[in-house]
Amino acid sequence: MAHSTFTSGTPASDGSWGPDVDIRSDRPTPARMYDYYLGGKDNFPVDREVVEK
Repeated sequence: MAHSTFTSGTPASDGSWGPDVDIRSDRPTPARMYDYYLGGKDNFPVDREVVEK
């Protein structure tokens, strides 16, 4: 059986490893809204505002 190494992800633009993603904090997302609804901490004011409406 051949041995292989699996690596996930690619280097970010600054050379570090991890996702190179811009997180939009100006638009609500269902996942962050749900997080707020459940009492989580991974949400932004825009998410909390929409949930409260």
